[in-house]
Amino acid sequence: MNFTRGASERTKLASEKRNEMLKAYEMLSGAPFSDASDKHHDLEDIELNIDTQLLQHYIVMGVLLVVGHFTNWLTLYPQFMAPYITFAWICYQLTRIIHRYLPTSTLPLFLSFLPQLLFCFMGRQQHFGVSAIWLASIMGMSLQLASQGSTAAAMLTFFGFICVYYLSGVGANLLWANTSFVTLLTDLQYPGGVFLPCNNNATLTCDCPSGYVQDGVRLQCRLRAYSNLARDKDLATEYTEIVVFLLLSTGYYFLAQYIRDFSTTLLERQKQANNLAAMNSSLKNELRAAKPEIEMDLDSPLTKVIKMIRSIQGTANLDLDTMESLDYVVFLLSSNELYGEKVVNATDTDVTGFLNTLVNTGKNNVPKVDLTTPIPIAGKQLQSTNPRVMQALRTVDDWSFDIFNLASASEGKPLYCLGMALFDAYDFKDSLNVDPMVMMNFLARVESGYRNVTYHNSIHAADVMHALHYFIHVLGLGELLSPAEVFACFVAAAIHDVDHPGYNNAFMIASSSPLALRYNDIAVLENHHCSTGFEIMYSDPKYNVLQGFPPEQRKELRSMITSLVLATDMANHFEYIAKFKNKINGAGIDFADPKDRQLTLDIAIKCGDINNASKSLDLCTQWASLIMNEFFLQGDEERKRGLTVSMFMDRDTTIISKCQVGFIEYIVIPLYEAWDLYMNDEGNFPAMENLRSNRDYWKSCQE
Repeated sequence: MNFTRGASERTKLASEKRNEMLKAYEMLSGAPFSDASDKHHDLEDIELNIDTQLLQHYIVMGVLLVVGHFTNWLTLYPQFMAPYITFAWICYQLTRIIHRYLPTSTLPLFLSFLPQLLFCFMGRQQHFGVSAIWLASIMGMSLQLASQGSTAAAMLTFFGFICVYYLSGVGANLLWANTSFVTLLTDLQYPGGVFLPCNNNATLTCDCPSGYVQDGVRLQCRLRAYSNLARDKDLATEYTEIVVFLLLSTGYYFLAQYIRDFSTTLLERQKQANNLAAMNSSLKNELRAAKPEIEMDLDSPLTKVIKMIRSIQGTANLDLDTMESLDYVVFLLSSNELYGEKVVNATDTDVTGFLNTLVNTGKNNVPKVDLTTPIPIAGKQLQSTNPRVMQALRTVDDWSFDIFNLASASEGKPLYCLGMALFDAYDFKDSLNVDPMVMMNFLARVESGYRNVTYHNSIHAADVMHALHYFIHVLGLGELLSPAEVFACFVAAAIHDVDHPGYNNAFMIASSSPLALRYNDIAVLENHHCSTGFEIMYSDPKYNVLQGFPPEQRKELRSMITSLVLATDMANHFEYIAKFKNKINGAGIDFADPKDRQLTLDIAIKCGDINNASKSLDLCTQWASLIMNEFFLQGDEERKRGLTVSMFMDRDTTIISKCQVGFIEYIVIPLYEAWDLYMNDEGNFPAMENLRSNRDYWKSCQE
């Protein structure tokens, strides 16, 4: 085996895997995935929307001049606004042309110096202030260029600004120092001149028109801004201001350099993490090739996306805002509302209520249970009047509880005996006001509804009920549940396969059975079991174990039981696993959310339904013999009817060990891995160890 595969090939494999994940994300979210390490997103290829920013910059600066004029901060002559607007518009159009053909060019920033020259000239009285505002705005765009790595462009921008500042200052000084120029501008806007005679000579005060104030030296009216217009700055002040801007520019340069280095460091770290992931993936592939073993990727695209995000969070050095944003993305992807229905809001409240009732009809209404009264897990020993049954129930808290021993001790009534023992142990009579006699009648009637088939009989139903008891009592799931929820779990386990014909859904559909026609080929048997269970319950008050509940709670319990029974349909097996793994890997299970509670219970009954492969080897092989006999009987019936014999159901060609390895490897283990990760905090749940041991046993049988 060659372990010296080139780095380029390892990178290629990792890139292909990563692209698959990105496509899955884009398919699920409807939006492209943004990744700074992508080769198409290199620093040099980032396009900045400079044209729009410059247009906003020119507009804001023009508004600033107008506001400064009306607040007497500076004197603005309308004659200068037309050239400023013209210059700004021409530069903006040139910027658009440049940006169209050279998206990353920095030339638009240098074009902005033309409007800046006029802007600084117009703000002559506040030359330093308006220049500082202009500089702050332009430097914001320059820092964006620095994030591209264009620190040279940012530095040239600083230098150009200093030059424009100096030229505008010198030009303004020369022009405003010219008395004829000042007088000309004044005459254009104020035809009366700089000085006007006082309108009231009888007093020491003058009534001056708008734009004029009384001259304190002589009794006359003087143009308000004349002193500012005629004032000239000395060279020392100008040079001081230039030094200040040089210092600011230097600070900006070092800031731009830091931003560039910081951005580059983040991207390099991300690339290194991707390279390590690629090498790790390559080594895994090589190890698998060295030891060939069947392996299937059973993670859903959504689960892969969540794991990829968690991997990025764990390996990349991300800032706090980015980490919080990724956490929020994971929360949304793992939330129950990802594909949730949209509530209709019409203008009329009656119409709104009708429409929402209409669109939600037929969907599971998740019960809103009371979280304030957790189930009091029974501390007393399970009881029975039959000594043999009592002896069989002594190990009921063990995962490898022998349900066949209970079936023998109860003379074929394991569901009734276990159900009543749990009814007493969980004290449903007092906590839920359920009549014990009604419960006995219900269990006896349901057990009699199970057919005499080899696997899907009342022994299997009792086995599923025991698994739920183990999860609730031993693993502690009951600490999070209400008594009503625990009761619903046991009722669902009791009816989940009632009246099972010994054939699977595929056979029912292929043979066009009446049940398949009734349920439109969708979860045929599961719908039938659920319907049969409730028909028994509502057929006579002596069977109705829900009659003591209030109407609203009765409706909620029926919805919960229905969801639990339908969850046993293997057609949706991987969908349930994906949803549960998404919750675990994402935002986590929130038991305050009714949908999370229902999903957890659905997974629990699914684990119970296929638990036989996770029991001790003697029980595992016994259950395997029973299910294979039922498979072979279906295969015989398919051959008799001229149908294609289903896989592993032909008694003449089927290799039982091969069937069991596949069932454990690809059906049971993925489910129990997720369940074990969530429930097995103390590490005392032997299911996973049993599964691996039993899988190895069946593999050895193939050799």
